[in-house]
Amino acid sequence: VADLTTRATITTIEETDYLTGGSMGVFVKSDNTNPRYKGDNLEWNYNGSWKPAGTTVLYEADATKQTIDAYYPYTAELTDGTCAIELPETFGDDYEDYDYLYADHVAVSTNPMSIQMNHLLSKVTVNVVIKESEIGINDAIKSISLSNVPRTAVWAVPTATLSGYGSAEQTVLYANDTDNDEAVDNYVGYALPDAATNLGLRVTMQSGRVLTAKAPISGGMTGSVHYK
Repeated sequence: VADLTTRATITTIEETDYLTGGSMGVFVKSDNTNPRYKGDNLEWNYNGSWKPAGTTVLYEADATKQTIDAYYPYTAELTDGTCAIELPETFGDDYEDYDYLYADHVAVSTNPMSIQMNHLLSKVTVNVVIKESEIGINDAIKSISLSNVPRTAVWAVPTATLSGYGSAEQTVLYANDTDNDEAVDNYVGYALPDAATNLGLRVTMQSGRVLTAKAPISGGMTGSVHYK
């Protein structure tokens, strides 16, 4: 998984590899009538390598027959191959735990198999420079929100397809102190990618004053992209 920081980061704790956020779901499709060569929504856990938690699927050694796809994190409850997604009203310091990953189907050509996971959501980071002559020397930022993005959608697992978006709502970004100096360096969170050609920003000051802006997005918001 490249580029964006995500909950799917493998870290080493006391010489043991852990994947934060749980396990992934795997689908193996096959033309073979033997059920041992395929499986739907199989749970695989990570501990040094990926291993199935239950059902083991056999390798056919024929790239024209078997395909594999996957998503992360695993959920046992899928409705007709879909999963409901809901982002929080306010992002906390666990904001990275809201991204999802997917790998659309590819031919199983080797054993073991390498698959490329992609980020489903769009990451947003906002930096602000205050001009005291305009804002007021005694005023400061209280919060920054995304004001025109939906927080709910239905995900067609394990593709990049989202549908059934909820209404546009306000989502408060996390005030990120990256260097622990008790000063906010940026405001960060995730958004559901959609066709909106601008991203609405709402800045609430300690004084109660509210400032709004629109950041243009050419072609609409795209998954796997970090908007700064």
